[in-house]
Amino acid sequence: MADPVKGELACSYVVRSSGSNLIETQLDTYARSRLSAIKRPRQIHFVAKLPVSSSGKVMRRRLSHT
Repeated sequence: MADPVKGELACSYVVRSSGSNLIETQLDTYARSRLSAIKRPRQIHFVAKLPVSSSGKVMRRRLSHT
């Protein structure tokens, strides 16, 4: 995620399991208990699926345009 001051900030893209009722605050609480402030995602996006290439790698540049 672009940031005018720091250049880029961490954000996360999450694919929920079927039947999951996971919410953003639960993920934020989990991240706060395990990561330093600089490593925590500033935004959490829920997506249906991650874009992957034919070799199975996540296409991170496509995520930034989602």
